[in-house]
This record gives sequence, structure tokens and C-alpha cells, in this order.
Amino acid sequence: MAIFHLSLSIAKRNGGERSLIAMAAYRSGERLYSELYEKHNYYNHMF
Repeated sequence: MAIFHLSLSIAKRNGGERSLIAMAAYRSGERLYSELYEKHNYYNHMF
């Protein structure tokens, strides 16, 4: 029997330099470009 788990959270921009692109880059570990802030976001999870 398989057991599945799903976790959801609402993503919203609270102002400041936080962006949905930065949050997605952090969670995926990939380099993403934000056209709104015109910068690349990359968060490496390797320690």
C-alpha cells in the first residue's frame, strides 16, 4: 500500500525585495530570472 503526502502553502509577495521568483528559485535550487527586478535568483542547497 502506498502512502502519499501533499503539502501546500499560499505564495504571496509581502513587499520589499521578496519575490515569487526568488522563492521558487530557493525551493527548486535552480537559477531563475526575475523580469520585475531584472536580476537572477539562485540559491545553492549544497553545503
